[in-house]
Formats: sequence, C-alpha cells, structure tokens
Amino acid sequence: RGPEMMLTWSPFSDALLELWMYPERLEALLDEAQAIAEARIAEIYS
Repeated sequence: RGPEMMLTWSPFSDALLELWMYPERLEALLDEAQAIAEARIAEIYS
C-alpha cells in the first residue's frame, strides 16, 4: 500500500478530485463566499 492509497480513504478525496478536475467550481464557491462575507460586513457596518 503506497501513500497514494491514503487519499482514497479520505472523506475529502471525492471533493478534492472534483475540484482538481473542475477548478472553475472552486472559483464559483470562492465568489459566493466573498459575496456572503461582503453582505454580512455591510449589515454590521450599515
């Protein structure tokens, strides 16, 4: 069993593989997270 087997046991392996294959999904998630953060900041300081 090589170190590469560890990744298959990881609960995050599917998500990591998906982000590796489709990096634009990560960009979309980051954009959404930033929009949510900016909205909360606007609420706090409004």
